[in-house]
Amino acid sequence: DMFDKRNRPPKMVVGSRTFLAYYYLVVPTDRLQDSDKLYLNHTRLYADHPWIYSGKVLETTKERLAQLFKDYSIGIHNENARFFLNNALTLYRDFDGNPVEIFRTCGSTVEGVLAWRNNYEKEQGCNPLLGFEHKIASLYLLYLAEFGALPFPRDAFAVDVHIIFQLYQVGGFTLHKRMDNSVIARI
Repeated sequence: DMFDKRNRPPKMVVGSRTFLAYYYLVVPTDRLQDSDKLYLNHTRLYADHPWIYSGKVLETTKERLAQLFKDYSIGIHNENARFFLNNALTLYRDFDGNPVEIFRTCGSTVEGVLAWRNNYEKEQGCNPLLGFEHKIASLYLLYLAEFGALPFPRDAFAVDVHIIFQLYQVGGFTLHKRMDNSVIARI
């Protein structure tokens, strides 16, 4: 199970604000690698450097965080460090460390998250939720619903490449030209 003791830091209470903030920071790093290994690596990193998953992470550099991600096999370490710090800034500066408020502000829907993110980017000149596209926004909203933090999102569907391949193989759609997985996921 995604949230069993093996995949989360020890002594972290499931559904707590700390737990939800931890997953808010971790979930966008879940790309292009084995998810089970990724979450175990984050658990190891948390055990050795818990400050990374708190507002104290804003005191470090992208380069230092990227090196830690590399040392702990956290995927695309440079890009994930950039995403992580950006999202931590949004979480701790704009929402006092409460990720539920980010998604409640957006209406608790994937489309609401993406619309809020796009409006914020137009007004502020920066993306407040790097990595939160349809799949990751869906995934995190489903987690928030699973723990009773928000209602079930009516438009969430965490499409990944496995689902795309299965739908393609059974004739769920036909491609007339080469498309990126993210385009297919939106459709």
